[in-house]
Amino acid sequence: MTGKQKQEKNHYLSLGVGLGLVSGSALGILVTSLIGGIGSGMLFAIPIGSSIGMLIGIVIGTLLDSKNQNK
Repeated sequence: MTGKQKQEKNHYLSLGVGLGLVSGSALGILVTSLIGGIGSGMLFAIPIGSSIGMLIGIVIGTLLDSKNQNK
């Protein structure tokens, strides 16, 4: 197995984790600003949104990469 083929297998997983982190953080920032958490010091929505976004990205990336491993 060459290095290029090995790199292509994990392409969607890394993309899913990265996009999940960014979109989860953005969603957490929006939720925090809507509930007024910045003024009261409640910033819990940002790390929770990031972690949920990364978990969703891992699941989606793994599902998309599983098709590449079957070939």
